[in-house]
Amino acid sequence: FGIETIYTFQFKDNELFTECTEKEFVFPKYHLITLFSIVISGVRGMLVAKTTNPAYKKLILPPLNPEEAIKVLVKKGIYQDSSAK
Repeated sequence: FGIETIYTFQFKDNELFTECTEKEFVFPKYHLITLFSIVISGVRGMLVAKTTNPAYKKLILPPLNPEEAIKVLVKKGIYQDSSAK
């Protein structure tokens, strides 16, 4: 589709990361779900903007569940769900 995105987030509230140590960064699952939702929405918006191209007019975008995406990351060993401990 010719879309490449980079999302950068800054956090002002360090209380979100109370479980972090110098050796381990724990990112709460519920915050990750929120960030995934933002990214998915942004990419969907870009894809909609590209539907001005007739080749993409009939493209159907299925709903995506951020929690399912996180399950894939856990399964691949990319993310460790600290709430599952």
